[in-house]
Amino acid sequence: MKAVPRIQDLAGIGARRITISTVGVVPNIKKLMASPIQVRLAVSLHCASDEERSALLPANDRYGGLNELMTTLNEYIETTGRRLTLEWALIEGENDTPETAKKLGNLLRKYKLRRDMVHINVIPLNPTGGYSGSASGKQRVNEFIRIMEEDFGIACTPRVRRGIDIDAGCGQLKSKALFEEELKAKQSESEKDRIDMAYAAPERAQIMSSPVEEETSFSFDFATIDLDSDQLEYNEDDEIIDETFDAHEASRLISLVQETVVKSSDLK
Repeated sequence: MKAVPRIQDLAGIGARRITISTVGVVPNIKKLMASPIQVRLAVSLHCASDEERSALLPANDRYGGLNELMTTLNEYIETTGRRLTLEWALIEGENDTPETAKKLGNLLRKYKLRRDMVHINVIPLNPTGGYSGSASGKQRVNEFIRIMEEDFGIACTPRVRRGIDIDAGCGQLKSKALFEEELKAKQSESEKDRIDMAYAAPERAQIMSSPVEEETSFSFDFATIDLDSDQLEYNEDDEIIDETFDAHEASRLISLVQETVVKSSDLK
């Protein structure tokens, strides 16, 4: 709400050309009703039952479910006299069936939202890394629109997906950011493990194999490992005099043994 006046003043855009989109934060929709700023309101609905919507949008339960939301939207229309937009991301096989379209129409009828004051935007789902659903095909989109318009008399418009090639579509920026955060965390953890292994006290290195038929353990005494006999000198008691072998190389070899043991146990 603080941004709207600035957009009006700095960009010269009228309030009625500005749309505030929400997942359904009921308390703030009620605040918007009392505001003198006449912006448009769009609500991301996506589902016509509490069970489906709560599974897709956890905020549904947080703000009282569809009953609280739809009652508030009816109040919004009556109070402001402004047309409401409902956003519906069409997901293949999830919320794009004729049955779902009829369920949506009946939901609007149940809460007596005026047909001339409601407009539905349908848009095929934008691909994101955090969700496995796919966009609906053209035939399903057209059938969904036909049912809303012909059976329920509610205006319904298909929207073109824009900016998905640069991750600018709805939901894509956050998904990309979360993916990059997870990737950095994994890389950081992997680097930490590598450093811990490289600097671990060699005399404490011990590798335990996964139990196959019986528990087997491997331990290494570096004083008896002949990594390179040309670089090691021994006294009469076969004790190393000049310990010049690389501890990092020893750790690497230990890792190889460990991986071999784990792979062998997986095969059995």
